[in-house]
Amino acid sequence: MELFDRACRVTIGPEAGVGVSITDEFRVWFKVVRSIGEELNTAEVEISNLSEETRRQIQRENQVCLIEAGYQGEVEVLAIADVTRSIIRHSPPEIITSIECSDGAKALRDRRVNLSFEAGSSVQRVLDRIAQELALGSRATGARAEGTYLSGVSFSGTAKDALNQVTRKAGLIWSIQN
Repeated sequence: MELFDRACRVTIGPEAGVGVSITDEFRVWFKVVRSIGEELNTAEVEISNLSEETRRQIQRENQVCLIEAGYQGEVEVLAIADVTRSIIRHSPPEIITSIECSDGAKALRDRRVNLSFEAGSSVQRVLDRIAQELALGSRATGARAEGTYLSGVSFSGTAKDALNQVTRKAGLIWSIQN
């Protein structure tokens, strides 16, 4: 298998803004771990010898990291995740920028819900509403949450806790992907 003509691009910036793109002209190392279920997908990136201004931009709050890799002309998205931590390490003669990311981390950490549903509400309706509150988008999987809340239900707390309660009742698992 050919190991030349590989390409990668790491773009870091605000969710709806312009980010900093780092290509394979730099020494870039990354690891993406994906899972199905409540365990979040993670990514680690290390980039050597970025300018001070670029390092400062990467360390701003609420950044999103996009990792793309493949071969010249055939680059695919491997991960889109919230930056949870960035560290600058001096290892002379290099300056290494380490970035840790988790898929949906900001929404699961920050989104709170105060929801009430009347008696007879379907579990699917409740689940759809919580997913809407997370504002991460949704993708049809073919799985349907069966059952109803005979006495109604209410949630006050993190959207993640509400999501856990509803999916456990339905015998389902949830997952955030890109």
